[in-house]
Amino acid sequence: MSLFEKAANKGTRLKMYIYGDTGTGKTVTSLHFPNPAIIDTERGSEHYGDKFKFHRLDTSEPKGINQALDELLKDPVNFKTLIIDSFSNVWDKIQDIQLSRMKVKTGNPGYVIQPIDYKTMNAEVRGIVHKLLALDLNIIVTAKSKLLYSTDKSEFMQVIGTQPDGPKGLPYMFDTVLELIKADDGTRKAITHKDRTNSLPPEFEFNYQEMVKYLGI
Repeated sequence: MSLFEKAANKGTRLKMYIYGDTGTGKTVTSLHFPNPAIIDTERGSEHYGDKFKFHRLDTSEPKGINQALDELLKDPVNFKTLIIDSFSNVWDKIQDIQLSRMKVKTGNPGYVIQPIDYKTMNAEVRGIVHKLLALDLNIIVTAKSKLLYSTDKSEFMQVIGTQPDGPKGLPYMFDTVLELIKADDGTRKAITHKDRTNSLPPEFEFNYQEMVKYLGI
């Protein structure tokens, strides 16, 4: 008897990473998803309590986030969607913790993050994301945008676009990666950088109704 089984198209939850500037619809659109719970690292969702029904946890501490994920892995209650808004703040906190740890360990109050420290910090990130992806929930992780500079000698330090403000390897861990921009006419656009569902167009207006149109309920 073979250990392999015939591949089938199994229904899975959305595992999405979105990044963009303030005002591009990250939080509002995420809260439209069914039965949401949000780990709010920047207190942005507190303005929407009268517009949406959702549960929230205010923390950017990795320890608190891990405790919340462990709780959901044991019992997701009736939640259908989990949002982390935004992971940029979690990444900042992970770096702050590592910096403080190394200042104590080395006895050097002027210590700065070294390349070797990223092994520890990235392991922390992977631990959180592996728990996220193990949940039978829609997962939406947001990040802020930061400028992307060219490394080509002929155009060194010229701005060539934007990138997520967070761990470099984070986008690779999600099925869907969207960059959000605000168009000149005020509409919010999503640029699809990655989509394992093969359902999203290269660019579309970013709102929940459009997501349902392409991905289904």
